[in-house]
Amino acid sequence: MNWPCFLIAALIAAALDGSLLGVLRVGDARPSLLMVVCVFVLLNAPQRTAFRAALVAGLMADLLTPIMYSDATVLVVVGPQVLAFALGAATFLSFRNLLYRKSPIALGFGTCVFAILVALGGTSVFVLRSMLGGETPWGEAGSASSTVLSGFVVAGLTAILGALVLPQLHRTRALWAFDSTSRLVGGAAR
Repeated sequence: MNWPCFLIAALIAAALDGSLLGVLRVGDARPSLLMVVCVFVLLNAPQRTAFRAALVAGLMADLLTPIMYSDATVLVVVGPQVLAFALGAATFLSFRNLLYRKSPIALGFGTCVFAILVALGGTSVFVLRSMLGGETPWGEAGSASSTVLSGFVVAGLTAILGALVLPQLHRTRALWAFDSTSRLVGGAAR
């Protein structure tokens, strides 16, 4: 895979997530173009490369979306989104061969599943942290269930965005230089 192409696309997606995609906001939820780029890589790259790319995308999500507490304190925690993207990637890689890559409905479904797993993974990290006595980003005002519900709305919006953007990204597949070679083992056929 062409890593500079991925990094540039992921940075552009993260920048658009923070700026322009706020227009598509529904309540507190807005779609994530970074997840769409990650799903595109998960669909096309070899498994190890795709998993590493998901970890990098999770790191970008952690670094570019700080946690805002109710007392206006800003905290950047590296880890929750990395683990959430890892959970989403591991699950997505297990069923990616079942998706028809030229169908926008299938691409939207795959994006929705990935986004739901990222929402559940990120929330569960903070629930475990609160059990150990740490603070949670939702504080006193919200709860984990409202965060998960917001994550489901994000997943729906991201699925719609994925159904629209992924076919366009598929046209740029040659720029990404995904490995398409297979490793053949010599010897008698079995």
